[in-house]
Amino acid sequence: MPSDAEHVEFFKSFPLLLPITMTPLQADGYIEIPEATMPAALTRRASKFYAQIIHECDELEEWGCVESFDEKSQIMTLELSDGSGKSYKVYADFDKDVFSSDIEAHTTAMDIGLPSYLDKLKGICLQMSEPWKVLDDIDRTLHVLQPQHPRRSDLWRRVAVGDLANALIEVSPDRYHPKLIVYGPASIAGPLNNRAKDMRIEWNSSRGVKDNLEDILGIKLPEPSAVYQQDGKIKCGICLSFDDGAEIADQVCTSDQCAQSFHRQCLIQWLTTKEDTRQSYNTYFGKCPYCKGNMVVANS
Repeated sequence: MPSDAEHVEFFKSFPLLLPITMTPLQADGYIEIPEATMPAALTRRASKFYAQIIHECDELEEWGCVESFDEKSQIMTLELSDGSGKSYKVYADFDKDVFSSDIEAHTTAMDIGLPSYLDKLKGICLQMSEPWKVLDDIDRTLHVLQPQHPRRSDLWRRVAVGDLANALIEVSPDRYHPKLIVYGPASIAGPLNNRAKDMRIEWNSSRGVKDNLEDILGIKLPEPSAVYQQDGKIKCGICLSFDDGAEIADQVCTSDQCAQSFHRQCLIQWLTTKEDTRQSYNTYFGKCPYCKGNMVVANS
């Protein structure tokens, strides 16, 4: 349990976290915030969880993990370790009364309590330790295209396979090997995806990801620092951008002579303006905007 002096030092740094119900701290440096000068965010706050979270931080002795409190957003940020030396963020959002973190994609209602939420995160860390090791290995040894700033909850990576192709790698605690799909011209992606079907049989967990993939696919994969000579080929041929903020240009014309890439939504919007485009449910059948070769794209 923190001493009164430790309470004082903490609330000097984060005065907006002072619970309204807290009794005066009997220690040198006592904090006093007169009502007339109290910040607006403190007087208007309505979260019923302030006092609860403060008390739980006392019980858990997590004060040293509190990184910041944002007055405008009413979010308290804690930094904790996942046990493997990596740190992650935990957010207590007093405006929405929810917890969130870097290691899960959804929020959790605050009424679960901070101890239970942290126990939940520890369980996720234990469950995801092996998949995270695979992702860390991918980030270290392969040329990752997306995501540019991955969170622990991002269980996928899009990596370069060469100038004209890229691969989507997904990990899961339910599989000892990653799932891989190669995107690119049919002459490149087809053979590689056929070889990837043997992933379950040939994957060797005692070897690194790069070594495994190169042996299974039978190719040399680009290093993290690789620079391509044909960057124009991996830009969207419609909007002329490589990354539109949401997706990579992974829809590639299957003609080896063309091999132009497009964002999925850019290509769909283009195809819907053409009279010769056919649609079956969420799949579009049309012509490449560049070479007029056949293209098929699903609106997934």
